[in-house]
Amino acid sequence: MESYIDKAKLIFFGRLCRLRTSCLSKQIFATRLFSYLENCTAVNLGFIKDICRILSKYDLYDHLLKFSQVASFPGKNPWKHIVSRAIKKYENLQYESRINGDYDFKLFKMIEPCISEPSRIWSIVQLVPKWSKEMYSLAKATMCVRECVNIKDCHLCKKYVHDGNFVVHAANACVLTQNARDKMWSSISNKLTTHTSAFLNSLDSIDFTCIILGAPLDITQCEISAEDYVDLIHISAQFWHICGYLTAAEEQ
Repeated sequence: MESYIDKAKLIFFGRLCRLRTSCLSKQIFATRLFSYLENCTAVNLGFIKDICRILSKYDLYDHLLKFSQVASFPGKNPWKHIVSRAIKKYENLQYESRINGDYDFKLFKMIEPCISEPSRIWSIVQLVPKWSKEMYSLAKATMCVRECVNIKDCHLCKKYVHDGNFVVHAANACVLTQNARDKMWSSISNKLTTHTSAFLNSLDSIDFTCIILGAPLDITQCEISAEDYVDLIHISAQFWHICGYLTAAEEQ
């Protein structure tokens, strides 16, 4: 949310910089801007101080310096592209720093390696809105891939899970999800190409789990058609939807 607000402020800043010099708004803006640049410590609040902070945050401060020195500023569309690229770069760096610094996010990084790209789950829901209920279950499963340090027994089958990752366990070994897994594999064999089915069958438990949680295919270096991928995600969403019912029934 903060990045959207920052983007709106940066776009507005660009509009101010591009106003004609005869415009009163431009004159007031320039007066306050140059006053702030001459004595930054004298101003603690207001748009000028805030926009200078935002420009520094996204490494765009050079545009302000150039404007103050030679009254030059990018056009409307170029400035929008510059702002979008800068925010995307900043958010990706923040995201990578967060997930790389925590081992618990190891699998989640495989599923969502880049925060600036639209989620594949969300993109598919936009294509086929009637799948939204099952896709919601899939999205919930992606938020449970962190390993549980203190709990090692599966809450469904009660068996010990050595790494504490119950999502991987549910997708590959849990006794109580066996029927759901059989149904998922039957759908994979019937609806997807032989090439795709063989590829999925060759994956280890970690890679397979990541794929059916919506991970990009490049993590396994395999080419799957867009049509097969959409069908696969729907099949996996149906599986996680059933798992959700099993979990709810167990908790009751």
